[in-house]
Amino acid sequence: MAYLRRISLETWIVGALALALFGALVFLKIVLIGPMRGDTAIFVQLTQNIAATGHPVSQVFASTQGFLDGHYPVMKAAEIAKNPLLPPVPAERNMLDFHLYLVLFVLGLFAKVVSAWFVVYAAMTASFLALAVLAYASLRRGGANVVVAGLFAMLVMAYPAWWEGLVYGQFYPDVLFVGIGLAFALAFAGDGIKRAPLAVLAVSCAIINERAAITAGIFGIVWCALNWKTIADRKFRVGTAIALLLYGTIAIKLFLVNSDYSGFMPSTQAQLMARLHNPAFDRMIGYFLVANLPLLALAAFRWRSGLTAFVLMIPNIVGTIGGAEKVQWSTHYHVFYFPFLVWAAVLGLARMNELLQDRAKAWGTYAALVACGCYIALLGPYTAGPFLTPAAIPQSFYFAFPKLITTYDSRAGLQYRNLAVQLSEAIPTGSVVTTVETGMPFLFEGRTIYDFPIGVDRANYAVVQDFVQPDNGHIYGGSVNFYGKAEAQAEDRVVVARMRKDGYDFEHPVVRIPGLGIAVIARR
Repeated sequence: MAYLRRISLETWIVGALALALFGALVFLKIVLIGPMRGDTAIFVQLTQNIAATGHPVSQVFASTQGFLDGHYPVMKAAEIAKNPLLPPVPAERNMLDFHLYLVLFVLGLFAKVVSAWFVVYAAMTASFLALAVLAYASLRRGGANVVVAGLFAMLVMAYPAWWEGLVYGQFYPDVLFVGIGLAFALAFAGDGIKRAPLAVLAVSCAIINERAAITAGIFGIVWCALNWKTIADRKFRVGTAIALLLYGTIAIKLFLVNSDYSGFMPSTQAQLMARLHNPAFDRMIGYFLVANLPLLALAAFRWRSGLTAFVLMIPNIVGTIGGAEKVQWSTHYHVFYFPFLVWAAVLGLARMNELLQDRAKAWGTYAALVACGCYIALLGPYTAGPFLTPAAIPQSFYFAFPKLITTYDSRAGLQYRNLAVQLSEAIPTGSVVTTVETGMPFLFEGRTIYDFPIGVDRANYAVVQDFVQPDNGHIYGGSVNFYGKAEAQAEDRVVVARMRKDGYDFEHPVVRIPGLGIAVIARR
């Protein structure tokens, strides 16, 4: 009891707020089923299988990766018509051959006790909340008052990389780096470094995956190089950074089979120049920099930490995975630079606050943070129009996030979740199902899942997109085709015609679920 009495009222309040927000967000993640896709199914299935057998294998992963490895998204409709659409071999695939997600074994231990769904969403939510709480605590420890620290924490949460990444993002083990990455940066670059906690954090980065290890290692090396004359315990810090970098690099070179690493970064100067002279690519870079400008501006007050964070943003600037790494905040491609950008902004804000307090102009810090918050509310969609527009305000964190919480953390949320139950109950366990990604998270348990249209000649059921027409007619499909909408529609026509000949009863769907835009078609 004496220990509890020593905890400050502020700590109790922040802890209570964080705990309440944690509960609300985990519930939101569980009931907000719309953003769930195939990758959610993969990682929940992996967690379940590790808990049950200790093996990091997934049948859904074999199916979705087989779909990509088979180059189906770049086939024309005429090619699909002649393709046997065979299921992938082997039936299950080991994730550790693709990414070294050792942290899945930690999650698997918890999944022995509680639902794997709860485990992954609780871990994801805790990681994002840790980023905001650590930023707040670091500023308070550095002398900032409650208002400054609170405004900054709110600014971080208002960033689309935070709130859209958490609310609309699927679970990937990568997202655990959001909180752990900031903790590592604060420990590595902090004064009075203690080796044991830093070593634990370094290992935590490494077990997330190989890219987390490489990113943390690059951070350490760049920071040490920029602060060489002033850092203490130099050998241990440099050794830790090099060990992380070597671990990740060796994993990629010797153990993993992942083609994404060969094409993400430009391999030649000519390839780099070709990207930079591509107008669409340049627009995405511009949007990425505009979106991150407030934190970069704050980071500039400590130029060494700001430069370190910017170096870690370079892969997102010149690399490409189709543009998601720059403009799609709900993906996991922003989790590797974002904690370091927040770290640099924390240090820069602390310095700015010192300067303004020395000049008796503390109001300047408040004004700067409010201006940054207003700026980020103006960030519009990448797709069209100006990057900053007042029209974006209703979709910003300040309006959209509270609306989501109040809408779905209620009976309405449970009703929405029941759409997944409706889908699951429509297809018996033991069935073979070819499905669009929307159906994968709710069907993989007890069934064999193929990525539509793979396996249409072997499946018992198909889950397809149900496009309702103005005359209440229905067009079915769901093909993924990188040649564009017209080719995808042509592929849909070819596949549906093939399915009709194969006995699928499109005239009498087992169930239509308008809330998810899908229909279940049985093969008679």
